[in-house]
Amino acid sequence: MYDNITTIAKNFYCFPALIEVICKQRYGIDVDQLSIGSAMGIVLPSIDFKPKGVSFYRPVMMEECGEYVDSNKVQMYFMSIGINVNVEMKYESQIFDGCLASEITKILDKRTDIICGYSYGELYRKTSLSQFGHVSLVLDVTENGRIKMFDPGPENAGVKEVDELKLYDAMHVGRNGFLMAIREISPMRS
Repeated sequence: MYDNITTIAKNFYCFPALIEVICKQRYGIDVDQLSIGSAMGIVLPSIDFKPKGVSFYRPVMMEECGEYVDSNKVQMYFMSIGINVNVEMKYESQIFDGCLASEITKILDKRTDIICGYSYGELYRKTSLSQFGHVSLVLDVTENGRIKMFDPGPENAGVKEVDELKLYDAMHVGRNGFLMAIREISPMRS
């Protein structure tokens, strides 16, 4: 299903970009990451950076920018565009060392998408960016236990295979990693 993904995230829009990918590729609904970010309350670093129609709450530290991932907001967003989903979160503290691939395998099926949250700097060994949260769309677990996922960028966007233990460690930096399962439960669309 997720073969030719061309979406690249705008700065601080990695989560809305993945919602855009899911809407377009799984459901055939054309939405854009800017409107998704606005609907979910994205936080941007300065008023000069603010795209049209996006909320800006207050001056923030760079580490606070982006999306505060809220499963209820995600579920409400999908419902607002006619897609009935159940959204469940599994936080890094609920996943044991060496069990990430098996947790993903338990969740991933033909009706479920998984978004994985982790430290960008930790996974890609860029210590200056270690506190920045990032997300990717999990596509598969390979036979050798590597995690295949789409990274929306904006830097180096594309499909990547990452080591399970490195991703696990990156999920634990800052203690804000997660797996978000978005499962279509029944068609609302006509």
